[in-house]
Parts: sequence; C-alpha cells; structure tokens
Amino acid sequence: MRILYVVREIAQTGVVTHVRDLSIEMIKRGHSVTLLTGGKKTEDDKGLNHLYQSLLDIGIKIDIIRYPLSNMSRGKYCCYLIYSFFQTLFYLFSHKYDIIHLHTPVLSFIFKFSFRKFVLTRHLAGMKLGRFYQRPTKEIAISSSTYQDALDSGMNDSDVYLIYNGVNARFSNILSSRDILSIKMDKNVCQNKFIIGFVGAFCYRKGVDVLLNSCDLLLEKGFSDFQIILLGNAIKSSDKIWFCDLLNKTKCKNNILVFDYEDPHDFYRIFDVMVLPSRREGFPLVTLEAMLSGCCCIRSNTDGATEQIQNGVDGLLFENENYSELSILLIKMMQCPDYRISLAAAGKRKALENFTSDLMADKTLQVYHDLSC
Repeated sequence: MRILYVVREIAQTGVVTHVRDLSIEMIKRGHSVTLLTGGKKTEDDKGLNHLYQSLLDIGIKIDIIRYPLSNMSRGKYCCYLIYSFFQTLFYLFSHKYDIIHLHTPVLSFIFKFSFRKFVLTRHLAGMKLGRFYQRPTKEIAISSSTYQDALDSGMNDSDVYLIYNGVNARFSNILSSRDILSIKMDKNVCQNKFIIGFVGAFCYRKGVDVLLNSCDLLLEKGFSDFQIILLGNAIKSSDKIWFCDLLNKTKCKNNILVFDYEDPHDFYRIFDVMVLPSRREGFPLVTLEAMLSGCCCIRSNTDGATEQIQNGVDGLLFENENYSELSILLIKMMQCPDYRISLAAAGKRKALENFTSDLMADKTLQVYHDLSC
C-alpha cells in the first residue's frame, strides 16, 4: 500500500512524532510512506535537523510544497495558499497513492477539491478549523474530546474512529541503576535530589508557569531538595520572551535545568515524576512515553486525561491551572516513594496494553481498509 501523510510543517511537535511512529509501523508491515510537507520550520535548529534526518532514516520519502504558515502576513499567506493549492493538485494528479492521511485540518479544502478520498486526524481538542476546513471521508479521533469535535463539525458517527495515540515500544526498555547514574552524571543532574521533569514546548498552553508556580510553593513549604528538568523549546518568538520572563521571576530558578529538545528516552529514566500541566491538549504523547518508561506521571485534568490516567491508580491528576493542588501531589510523591513506584509500575502496564504504536497502527490500517472499500 502506498500511503501519503500530509503535515503542513516539520517542527518538534507531537504531531510529527505521531507521524514518525505511525510510519515506522507501516513500513515494518511492508507499506511505503511519503510525507508531503512544507518542510522544516527552521533550518538552524540542531534538534529539528536531527528529527528531520530520523524521518529519512526510517525510510520515509519527503516531498516539499510550501504551505502557508499562521505567522505569515495576510498577503504572503494568500500567495502561498494559492501557490500550494495548485501545486498540491498537480502533485496528486501526477502521483498515485492508495491512502491520503491528512494531519493538518486547515489544508483539507485542497484535498476535497482533488476529489480524492482522504483520512483526517486532528491532534488538538477544541481546535479552530477556520473557513478552509472541509470534512474528510473518514476521521480518526485521538480522544473522546476530539471524537465529539468531529461530530460537532458535521461528521457522521460511522465515519469517525476513536484510536488512541500510541508510542514506540522502545520506551519500555529497562536500564540498569548504573546506566541511570551515568545519564545523570552526563547531564549534570543531582544524584540524590527528587527530579521533577517536563517535556514539551515552552509556551502558555503547555502550562510551564503552572509547574514553576507549584515548585515555588514547595520552597515556601520548606521543600527544597528537588531539581526541575525542562526539556523542550520555545517555538515562537513570543514564547521565548514569555519563557525567559518566567524563568527570571520564579523563586525556584536555582533548582532548574533547561535542555533544548532531544530524544526524551533517557530523560524519562532520571525523572522521579513527569509533570504535564497543559491548559489544553488532545492526547499527549509525552504522557504515554513516560508511562511506558516506568516514570510516574502527573498531569492536568484536561482533554484526554482520564483516558490516559486513572487517578490514584496508574498516575495522578490535578485540576487544570491549580498549582496549589499540584504542589500537594509533588510533596506526596516526595514523601511516599513506594506509592510513587507502584503508580509508575501500573502506568507502564497500562501503556503496554493500550498505548503502543503497534496497536495504533493495526487500528489505523482498519480505517484505511474501510476507506478503500
């Protein structure tokens, strides 16, 4: 089967990670995968260049059409929109694919005009679709929230499939205590402090400020024996300004280590807890990666939360934006290591049973089969 995935741009986001992991599984099953995209978001980002190369290394063919970006001026946006519209139609006319799977809803109108059947996955709940959105033939919902969004946008229930995101099973590999110690030494992480981890974009939506406010409360309550690891990037210039201001204002700045985004595999091994304090989500991959790695997860009770975590059984949930509640949970994890370890173990079992890319691919192939019928 010849599969075409479409992503407006390649950036260090969960969407691209999702496409990469899904492609790995499709290629393992003997299918060919092409990624149609506007290219890399920036050219001078080492982590992004590594991600781009990893797509090529797994066997994905990448074709480039310059799609419009949200940060463009109105005139430039319109020019790129018209150009990419005709370029994509010509591309689809000259290339034959069995499956077209779109991961950027704003581009759906182009594929509607091609009169080709296509699948759409929207990766964020409550997404504003805009005037150019056109309903796909089939839609994959990654959570109950995005499932409802699909129905609200006019999709028939029979054409919407609930398929949870899955991540590569490599995250379940077990490392020895010696290996973990070596990772900490390599990254200059304190050996005997409680490590609080965050993986994601440094922006308001991801709630980095919620995490740091909760850690400020830890200091106020007399808990200082912890270290915060922030792994990610501020993608927009406005996010960089916001993030730098946040670091300057927080009381726990001396407890923070910031790393540019890279493969989080080793980081999950040194986190005592992984916190995702997002204000809005779809079905975040970092939670699944951490669970599969055997790391205890704490996340806000936003979209997809209760489908990923059963509170108090295989992870912990706190009310969205409630940094005071988050600080209480962090203290509990510091003081009750046996409970934290049991949550982590239960989370890993759940992820292995429900949230692997292998399982996701099998269910996605069923959608492709239905599309072809």
